Amino acid sequence: MSKNSTSLNYIIAFFLLVFSSTYSTVNSQTVSFSKTKDSNTNIAPSNIYIESDFTGTAPGINIPWNAVRTLNDNISLIEGWTYPKFISANGGSGVMGANDINNAFGFSIDAGNVVKSTLEVAIASNEYISLKIAIKSGTINLNRAEVQFAVNRISGFSATKYAVFTSLKPFTAGNELFTGSISSYNVNTTFVNYFPATGYENVSGTIEIRIYMYDAFYYGHKTSLTAFCLKDGDREAPTTPTDFTAISKNSYSIDLFWSPSADNVGIVGYDVYRDTLLLGTTTSTHFVTGIYNANTTYNNFWVQARDAPGNLSGASNKVSISTLPAVAVNDRSPLGMNINAASDYSMEHPFINIAKCSRSWGKSGAPWLTYDGVDGRPALGEMVDAKGYLKPGKGGSTIVVCNGNENFWPATGVEYVCRYEGKGKMQLERDWRVISVTDGRAVFYIPAGCTDMFKINIIENDLVDPIHNIWISELKYESYYDDQTNPEKMFYPAFVDNWKMFKVFRTMEATVANNSLITSWQNPAESDFSKVTAPTEGDFTWRVKGMPVEVLVKLANYMHIDPWFCIPNQATDNYISGFAKYVSDNLSPNLHCYIEYSNECWNWMFAQSHYCVSQGSLIWGSADQAAYHKYYALRSVKMFHLFEAAFNNDLSRLVRVFAWQAAGSSVTLLDTEYPAEYSGKAYTHGDALAIGPYFGISLDGYNSPAFNMTVPQILDYCNNYVNTTSTLWIKNNSIVAKNRKLGLICYEGGQHLVANGADKDAVSDSTTLLVSKFAQVNADPRMKDIYLNYFNVWKNNGGGMFCAFNSCALGSKYGHWGAKTYESQPRSEAPKYDAMLTFMEQNDMWFLENTPTIDPIANKTVTKFEEIENESFGGYPTLIHDWLIIQTNADKQLVTIIDLNGKTVFKRQFPGSEININTSGFESGIYIVGLQSEQGVQYKKIIKK
Repeated sequence: MSKNSTSLNYIIAFFLLVFSSTYSTVNSQTVSFSKTKDSNTNIAPSNIYIESDFTGTAPGINIPWNAVRTLNDNISLIEGWTYPKFISANGGSGVMGANDINNAFGFSIDAGNVVKSTLEVAIASNEYISLKIAIKSGTINLNRAEVQFAVNRISGFSATKYAVFTSLKPFTAGNELFTGSISSYNVNTTFVNYFPATGYENVSGTIEIRIYMYDAFYYGHKTSLTAFCLKDGDREAPTTPTDFTAISKNSYSIDLFWSPSADNVGIVGYDVYRDTLLLGTTTSTHFVTGIYNANTTYNNFWVQARDAPGNLSGASNKVSISTLPAVAVNDRSPLGMNINAASDYSMEHPFINIAKCSRSWGKSGAPWLTYDGVDGRPALGEMVDAKGYLKPGKGGSTIVVCNGNENFWPATGVEYVCRYEGKGKMQLERDWRVISVTDGRAVFYIPAGCTDMFKINIIENDLVDPIHNIWISELKYESYYDDQTNPEKMFYPAFVDNWKMFKVFRTMEATVANNSLITSWQNPAESDFSKVTAPTEGDFTWRVKGMPVEVLVKLANYMHIDPWFCIPNQATDNYISGFAKYVSDNLSPNLHCYIEYSNECWNWMFAQSHYCVSQGSLIWGSADQAAYHKYYALRSVKMFHLFEAAFNNDLSRLVRVFAWQAAGSSVTLLDTEYPAEYSGKAYTHGDALAIGPYFGISLDGYNSPAFNMTVPQILDYCNNYVNTTSTLWIKNNSIVAKNRKLGLICYEGGQHLVANGADKDAVSDSTTLLVSKFAQVNADPRMKDIYLNYFNVWKNNGGGMFCAFNSCALGSKYGHWGAKTYESQPRSEAPKYDAMLTFMEQNDMWFLENTPTIDPIANKTVTKFEEIENESFGGYPTLIHDWLIIQTNADKQLVTIIDLNGKTVFKRQFPGSEININTSGFESGIYIVGLQSEQGVQYKKIIKK
């Protein structure tokens, strides 16, 4: 197709589809068209035209039900509430008993022989209730008039959708004022919406109001109307926002701020624009907008306020702003990485001082060390002080580098130095060639290819000034000893070089989040080692309790990387506040801080999942799935608010993460309601839903199909898994996140080929066989192509930031997780790492997780086609198949699809010039497609049959 340089070109095609039971309403968990009004006090209520509360005994027994209060002197009741298919409560099929309709107007819906009824079926079958009123004299103004009604679905098969019509237009599909849906039953639900802004200013004569009920299952499912009210409209516009300003904090986004508007009833949102392009809406007075080019000026940002009926304020002042230049190679990268824990057997070395990866002190002479009461030794708290150093007079040993692999050393064939302060005797165990020894200093040589263990033994330790501040590094870094807290002299250059392109570091393993015992924040007054107190920068090792926040923040600032913190599951509020305050005070202001409660609280192999069950059962009374989902949500939200307080409510610096199983359902936790401490459902307090959409999981362990597969077959299986199971998980979770205005991100992801458990099978040496195959698969060049496909599937199905698992690790029966298998592995020999770098080289960041949800035409309510024909609409598209295809010459565009009630059913930003949207899940009806780009906005009218 040819492209016009000044217009946006559409090719739109739809399949003629029979409506089926597989369709599910978008955002069916809530009343889809309701708008939240601010609860302002001392405001006179709107003039009420009519009101029904149905208080009485079985209102539906007598038709019409005339208990309607006409509170406006110029309105009279012509006919009370009636149901044309009404059958007396005293007899007849489909009868409703008095108990069903006491204090309510009850009726039964007959969906006929279809699985779910449509609005057209409801109209043809007269499935409605109605009320008739008349204007006594002159006219009334119904522009922006408010309609409220409450419904109770008595059965789980009752109608879930309700459409409001008036006789001011024909009672045919497309002329409804609005529709709404609800999934709950035996719960009163109130619907609130408004007449359009124009076209209803001079209403006279008789008016019939109808509420049609549909999306019901087959026959005779009961519903009742419990309240109804029609109020005069609020037509007073909010005041204009003032003090509109812009700040650029990075190379890809812009922060906008303004002073709040005032309104006679209440502000429900602000629409943010650049020129005529609507960037999005927000309820706060701060908006983050992106993604933009680096070091580029953008002009004419402005904002206007709106209230619930849709009245708009005047436009604020306009501002222009330039994005910052890219300050690092990772500034616009779309991938993050899970970094490893500090460990003596790690294949990578985050720190120049390798003593920080040592084990805790144990029994001298034991090959693998014993401590904490094992083998007759005293408990660790009796051996070491609060910083993990041996107490005065105490001796012991620690393993600095494990044996069996030369890559456990940062380098071999070089000289190392050991430095320490204090008085005592230290022994370097194994027969190292010691070059020189002086007071508190030893230089020794590690031969090339060395696979021996490196232990240090303290055989004498002063009672007053014991050995402390131990430093072990390659000799060339010895000068750093006196400045070792300087980040430029803390982090190992090869580690920095390997991961400098990644945008986020998730620190789950680095902080030992799994099965964590930590509860308390740092306590400078402690004298004994405590497993429950947070680690500090001055600790002997960062392996036992994890890397401290001081070190992780320095790493983030030094590498210009957003840190993703996994807060221990038993952490107290004091711990969280202390941690959050340190991050707020010390993290570079142009970096984001991701926060997540613990790790995989759905995974029963970890203690934190059992903790959530026990705590949830104390609150909700049962140790079931819902209880631990709810507790996870409750504790997450509490953590979010403590971080918000520490960050002075600057939400632009935070990404608040709910993380859950990709194959499971996060709906319960996201939709959890709270005690009085918090308002709203859990998801309203967060920014992102995170999942771990691994591929190849079904090849794991016991009786694995991989036993009988070749390496090429396993690779084929993995790629197919990406295109089927992983894709489905991503799509499903994208819908859940989108319906709740959350970003979808990945906390962990990649291949998941694990041989652990294979020994249970009768196959001889089965674990060894499977480990070997999986190692070959991970090293195969085709794995790069599978990963590139995997990342593109993630990107094209609604995913945002993707944090791979994990940085560098040697393969074993427990998995082949590492992007690299050892630190110095060349890119050409590490296909997964190569794929990650290639993807980042080819793709800029396309998302902003903490950006308010873009909803560019959510307030556009279409009530008749004539009102939109003079915009940029053409005729109906040709009906060919079930794909909507859009071609445009814009680099980036936002596609929004709304139904005729202004409800958004699809919204996504696309980076390329060709867009393909599968519409097979859309309900039959007419939709408006909005396409926004730098060139402006266009709309098209489409139909789905």
